Amino acid sequence: MRSYFLTLSAVLFLGLVAGCATTPSSSVKSPKASPTETGKGDGHHENPVTKSKEVLLPEGEYRLEIESTPNDAMVVVNGIPVGRTPRTIEIAGTKHGFFRDQVSVKVRFISTDAAHQSQTIEEMLTPLDRIPATVKFTPAGATRVARKTS
Repeated sequence: MRSYFLTLSAVLFLGLVAGCATTPSSSVKSPKASPTETGKGDGHHENPVTKSKEVLLPEGEYRLEIESTPNDAMVVVNGIPVGRTPRTIEIAGTKHGFFRDQVSVKVRFISTDAAHQSQTIEEMLTPLDRIPATVKFTPAGATRVARKTS
C-alpha cells in the first residue's frame, strides 16, 4: 500500500512539474499530431492519418517525426510534454528548411524493472541545422534522418 502512495505521489509531482514548464517557442506548433500512421517519406507533405490524401502544409512549416527504440517513450519539446513515441510534430522553419529558433527534444525511456534505469536523451536543434524528416532516439543517443530534397 505504501509503494502505491509513493508511486501516485511521484506521478502527481511529475505532472505538476510538467505543468509549470515554460511556454513553447513560436517555432513549434501546438502538437496537433497523433501517433505516426504514415509510411516513410519526407514527412513534409504527408497526412498523418490517411495515406491516400496529400495535405500541404503552409510554406515554412514542416513535419518532424520523433521515433524511439523501444517505442512508447515520453516526448518533451521545449519543456512541454507532447505524448509518446512515435509522434509527429509540426515545426516552423525558414523557406530553405532551417529551424527558426532553437528546439529542444527530449525523450524519456521509463524503466520497467529494477534491472534497468530510466534515461532521458536530449537532442538540441538550432537555427544552424536543417529540419530533419525524423529524429530516432535510443537509450544510447539520437540520430537525425535527413529530409529528401526534390
